[in-house]
Amino acid sequence: MRSIAFVSYNPIGDTPESGWQEKEGRRALVLQNSKGHPWEMDKLSAQVEWRFGSGNPYVKAEIDELWAALIKVLPELDQVVIYLGAGGSEHAVELASHISPEKITFVACNCDIHEKRTLIDHFALGSVNQIKCECGGKRTMGELLSRFLVTGQLQS
Repeated sequence: MRSIAFVSYNPIGDTPESGWQEKEGRRALVLQNSKGHPWEMDKLSAQVEWRFGSGNPYVKAEIDELWAALIKVLPELDQVVIYLGAGGSEHAVELASHISPEKITFVACNCDIHEKRTLIDHFALGSVNQIKCECGGKRTMGELLSRFLVTGQLQS
């Protein structure tokens, strides 16, 4: 059975809850925003000054929570798809550096893309598969999840 985790501190598609999904011998572990807040897309947030950069304690805490759940099942996984946004890419890449690069796919928006690439190279993850997405990554991550469950592939 092929197993992939989809990890984002934002919501993933229209998937209402985190947890395992199974279809025709494929398993997807959805680890997404646990509080229902679209961190990067919340333009009206009173915390707007905290939205971007690794200094956002809310996003860092969310990533830590998701990562704790991921680590418990990492040996069962064939691949981990990780969203890199403007609000948490530094922390997510640092944590991902502890996983074999062959198991990682980064899904990244263009926000601060040069800094993300520099960070990826710094942690020797330049060979990792990378997919471009819209800000927030909700739609793209949702499409990747659906495609995997239906076809067993991430990209067409």
